Amino acid sequence: MGVDVAISLVLALIDRASTISALIQNAQAAGRTTLTDEEWASIQAADDAASIALRGAIERAKTEGR
Repeated sequence: MGVDVAISLVLALIDRASTISALIQNAQAAGRTTLTDEEWASIQAADDAASIALRGAIERAKTEGR
């Protein structure tokens, strides 16, 4: 894996973590100890999209011989 790809992966992970952190902070600020169904759905949708993108990147790398 090239350094540029590794950096992109780390940045994507940080972005996802900060998004989830913001949802948790919003729930706590609203006095809740759980996330709503909608909040969980947004986390799952982002995870699904990231998984699809990762599988695509892996397949592209394989076809390029990397």
